[in-house]
Amino acid sequence: MIEVKDISWAAGFIEGEGSFRGGTWKQGGMAITVAQCEIEPLQKLKGMFGGSITGPRPGKGLRPKPIYYWGIYGQRAAAVAMTIYTFLFSKRRAQAENLILAWKNTGIPYKYRTHCKYGHEFTPENTKSVNGKHRRCIACDKRLSMKRTERRRAKKSLA
Repeated sequence: MIEVKDISWAAGFIEGEGSFRGGTWKQGGMAITVAQCEIEPLQKLKGMFGGSITGPRPGKGLRPKPIYYWGIYGQRAAAVAMTIYTFLFSKRRAQAENLILAWKNTGIPYKYRTHCKYGHEFTPENTKSVNGKHRRCIACDKRLSMKRTERRRAKKSLA
């Protein structure tokens, strides 16, 4: 189990060395990344939150050291932002809020959703497959069919 002191350490480390990015799935999604010359702190972050470590990549400047990168993406990045939020200062807090809002507004890709947009659960009894690729909610299909029928009847009665 992660302790509060570990979360506060992670928040401080990400605050100093990291970056937050929020966007839609097409833009690459939400991400928290950290660049560091030492791999040990990144391994600690990976142990706490998951994610991946890449590198080493060659450094730049007068004393180039190899650079490692830790990154966490998508819903897990939003979860990390929510976890460390209270330990961040105002500038990073605003960035974390933007990431969380992007996550809320983007939502979950349709194939991972457990309920339709009207709250019906995708169960085998309430789900039909369209072309083997898409799912449709049977309850919503029935509701839409009834609305169509009502519109047709109203149209006929006006004519």
